[in-house]
Amino acid sequence: MVLRLNIYRKNNIFSTEVKYLTVYAELKESELKGLQECEDEMGVLLVAYKRPSPPAEVSPDTLEKIKLLEEETGLKLVAYE
Repeated sequence: MVLRLNIYRKNNIFSTEVKYLTVYAELKESELKGLQECEDEMGVLLVAYKRPSPPAEVSPDTLEKIKLLEEETGLKLVAYE
């Protein structure tokens, strides 16, 4: 599951909308094997998902708000268009 966070600004008031997107990639057998080999070599768990849209270009203010939310929640957030 991927968390999508939208931050809106209207009249200098920020509001947020959170959407949960399940967009895991459907892998071919050869792709899955390659990922599993990488996991074994690196000692990590890799999660493959389809990107729903391009990453968003955000303002420095918005980026600060995202970073603050990451610190507060312990999550890693990615802003998409």
